[in-house]
Amino acid sequence: MKEREIGNMDLYAYCQIEDLEHILTEKNISIPRLRGLDLCSNMIPYTKEEIKNEEDYLIGSSITRLIEAEPRWSINSFCFVGDFKTDWYLKYYTKKDGEKRSPRWERIHGRHRKALKYSIKLRKRAFQAYYEAWNKYAGRADVIRVHTRIGGNNWDYYGGPELAKQPWFLEKVDDYYDSTYCDIYVYIGDERKGE
Repeated sequence: MKEREIGNMDLYAYCQIEDLEHILTEKNISIPRLRGLDLCSNMIPYTKEEIKNEEDYLIGSSITRLIEAEPRWSINSFCFVGDFKTDWYLKYYTKKDGEKRSPRWERIHGRHRKALKYSIKLRKRAFQAYYEAWNKYAGRADVIRVHTRIGGNNWDYYGGPELAKQPWFLEKVDDYYDSTYCDIYVYIGDERKGE
């Protein structure tokens, strides 16, 4: 069993590519932009405590992303800025407890408060989908998790809908930390899924 890594750079899965890629090759499975492989039999299910801790983390990272966004408080920004003004906003709008950052709700009003609540809701929803899929397949010897960079809008561009039609395809879930990544759960048993 291994420790779970949070975020889009799953180093354990990345290191497993060389050791596990033969499984995909033997089954004639080709998935673009491969970033990691993990046997689901090695995966540890999320506990209720881990889920709560990660949801608390998502609240802090949501406000941080909104403050660092360019333009500031933009939910869909892909540009981020780090300058003295950003540092000032982070100190003003958030408080830190060790490494954990949380919003100072009493200082966040109007459209900023609305944006933060919406951002938290979206990120919690994405995390829920992620851990539900993870827990569903954790411990299964007939499934492999393929970590790839075809999440979000990349899914259509890199042939995701065609992958979803394959008999080995079980489920795809975007990474809740960076939706340009996703995990694809692949059935590697001897029989076709559902039979």
